[in-house]
Amino acid sequence: MLAMEPALSSTTLERISTWLFWQTIPGNHTILSNIMALAPGSFMEIDQHSHKTTSFCILEAPEIIRIDERDALVEIQRLMDSSIKKRLISDVPLACFLSGGIDSSIIAGVAQRHTDKLHTFNLSFEESDYSEHLIAREVANKFNTKHTELLLSPLDFLASIEDGLSSVDHPSGDGLNTYFLSKRVKEIGFKVGISGIGGDEWFLGYHYFNRIEFFKKMEGFKFLTKFKFITPSKLLKPFEIIEHVSLGAAVYPFQRIVFDSHTLSKVFSLPNPEFKPNQSIFPNNKSNQSIQEWLYYTQPVLVRDSDQMGLAAGVEIRAPFLDWDIVQFALSLPDQIKRGNQKKHLLIEAFKEILPERVYQRPKQGFTLPWEYWMRKELKEFCQFRIEQFSQRIDNPVILVEWHKFLEKKNTFSWSRWWSIVSLEDWLSRNNIHVSE
Repeated sequence: MLAMEPALSSTTLERISTWLFWQTIPGNHTILSNIMALAPGSFMEIDQHSHKTTSFCILEAPEIIRIDERDALVEIQRLMDSSIKKRLISDVPLACFLSGGIDSSIIAGVAQRHTDKLHTFNLSFEESDYSEHLIAREVANKFNTKHTELLLSPLDFLASIEDGLSSVDHPSGDGLNTYFLSKRVKEIGFKVGISGIGGDEWFLGYHYFNRIEFFKKMEGFKFLTKFKFITPSKLLKPFEIIEHVSLGAAVYPFQRIVFDSHTLSKVFSLPNPEFKPNQSIFPNNKSNQSIQEWLYYTQPVLVRDSDQMGLAAGVEIRAPFLDWDIVQFALSLPDQIKRGNQKKHLLIEAFKEILPERVYQRPKQGFTLPWEYWMRKELKEFCQFRIEQFSQRIDNPVILVEWHKFLEKKNTFSWSRWWSIVSLEDWLSRNNIHVSE
């Protein structure tokens, strides 16, 4: 489309700032000024005279039901069994992605009941701090799956990174982990993968769900946000959250931001980001917070990346936790049942009998790559070239100064912030996108 209509290949500094704020462009906007995205759960009818968009699925919080925990656990077990069983239907070889976390372990345990031989796959690394292959192996042994560990070295990653980055139609700072896992699984002969996306979102697996109460208590210190120019950089993101805490559940996505507004304007000299939540959402309960997580991160980042990266490698990815019946039931549960004494309390209690204890007793470890190690070594040249390009694009040499601080481990910005810049610039350059006034 961009090749046919070059005029569409433009963005603005406002859109760039917004993407660096959210690591996406919320709603049906895109990084490109003159291109909109079709909203999830909708379709468009087009004829030679007009077009019409119809929504058939809108995610809203249902009415909270009255239910005790015992009945909730039984229903979760039933819904998960049904959802996983449906997603095992396939006329091509099917793989189960097994990180060793709670969600993927539950899927493997339930799926094993419905198939003669379940194939599980784990992406592992030489850097032990990031590799979960040992716990994944324990889970696979417990469920007697045919398990394969796929070792990804930094040189393997570097050899195929451009293939992964070129496969997306919108920039993303996430998703390459899914691309490499899918690519290796496809090479072995599998065309469908089962993923654990959604368990954290509906069953409170992220630490963000527990932090809003803290920021609400800090609202009395909101006056301090006037002094951002002397505030240590590590406090700027908390200040951004405190500034918006009056939004109720709509403050939740501000915990997901990559760069705060002050850094974007004062360090990068970019305009203020657009498309922030502008309407308060109450009651500020966990279900409404889950929906905010979905709208600003899960759907526009995780799910989109999972679809694009999986299909780019030739693998269809299915997510049992995103089954509509599971989503609606989880959102209808009262907070006091969902909270419990640990993250994902209901999921753990529902499947504790089949899970190895080590799966739910250890700290949460997300499915990520050893970025920080690699970006200072094998990926350094790849990243630095794009950071230099981005510095020129926005006409700001300060970025290069901060990058060298990162290389010397004196960094102001974490590796994830730097990778977001690298991936954004890669996409803009690869697609010949220019910045319009």
